[in-house]
Amino acid sequence: MTYLPATAPHPTLNKVLLVLRERAARRARERACVRRQRGFNLIEIMVVLTIISMLMGAVGFGAFAMLEKARKKETRNIMHAIENALVQWQTESTDACPPALNDLVTRKILNKDPKDGWGRPFQIKCPGEHGNEIDLVSQGKDGKENTAGDIESGEDEEAVKKKR
Repeated sequence: MTYLPATAPHPTLNKVLLVLRERAARRARERACVRRQRGFNLIEIMVVLTIISMLMGAVGFGAFAMLEKARKKETRNIMHAIENALVQWQTESTDACPPALNDLVTRKILNKDPKDGWGRPFQIKCPGEHGNEIDLVSQGKDGKENTAGDIESGEDEEAVKKKR
């Protein structure tokens, strides 16, 4: 910064010096304000974190609902594959149904022991109760038999919606 004398011999020069000093003071105040405004205070950070956590909660809630729906759909797809394997069993064997589902794995009709979307084994009933030769049942989310959450092989999506 250059040295400016306090007074000048000419009145116009005094005005110029006054304007230059005012500009320098204004710039110094602006720099000080900019230095103070660089960071965030604790309240601003807490508000942002609260908003982010609320958004994540809403997304998580929707994701868990979709996860449950996907498990049900996966269970129905596995049941369909088991039904196809049971038809193959009936064509290759004289028995109407296998004693247990792992017999389908033993005969290499299925690659692995079938589990539902929740990791539980399927229940097989032979002869079936609903006019089918074989009833295949998943105990559903709750893992208990004969509850509203059970998924049965003869049901379609519309029947399930009417049942609930």
